[in-house]
Amino acid sequence: SSDVVMVTNTTDSVNHVNFRQYNDSKVIRPLYPSSIQSLTANTQNDVFVFPNPAHDFIRVLWGVGAKGNASVSITDMAGRSIYSTVADIDAARANNPNAPQTNCQLNGVPQGMYLLTIKSGTINYCSKLVIEH
Repeated sequence: SSDVVMVTNTTDSVNHVNFRQYNDSKVIRPLYPSSIQSLTANTQNDVFVFPNPAHDFIRVLWGVGAKGNASVSITDMAGRSIYSTVADIDAARANNPNAPQTNCQLNGVPQGMYLLTIKSGTINYCSKLVIEH
């Protein structure tokens, strides 16, 4: 038995996200994207949300086809609204054309598992979101 932990960096070819895999526990943890510009170019109409698990914020990167306003909402597993905002995708693109993004501050949101929903004319995104403190 060795105390050495092997770490492998790999890329998910579908989502273009880098992961770090540890051989001792088989835990896969997403890393921050190394190239936001290339990530944005590959998301088309979709969005990419990170980090997950989140601590005090999440960042929403908008794909090249995303336009207009999008509602970003977080609900608990009982369906209660925990967080809600409207993101102006066009303003985000004007501020940073290469990597349009919206930051959502989650200060005060209790630790737990939530449902993240993002909707606009071109986007219908739903995913689990874990918040840890």
